[in-house]
Amino acid sequence: MRKWLDTIKWRTDVTKDDYYTMTVLKCYAAIKTNTVDDYLTHRAQLLIDDDMKQQAMQLVRNVAIADVELNAAGQQVINLLSEVLEK
Repeated sequence: MRKWLDTIKWRTDVTKDDYYTMTVLKCYAAIKTNTVDDYLTHRAQLLIDDDMKQQAMQLVRNVAIADVELNAAGQQVINLLSEVLEK
């Protein structure tokens, strides 16, 4: 994620390092509290640019099939984000 952050223009008071740290902590919290679906849905709803929505879906699909075989958890994430991003 840090490499990706380095590739984008940054126009906010929050530093890239702070954003990275906060995001990682929120991901860990979502995993620990079993609220990953809610976290993913919330983050996906924040994407307003159609190109970013398409990139996000492509990333999810690529990660889900990285092991060559799509498992139930990967399909669940694709279904969840498709509902939000491909309206």
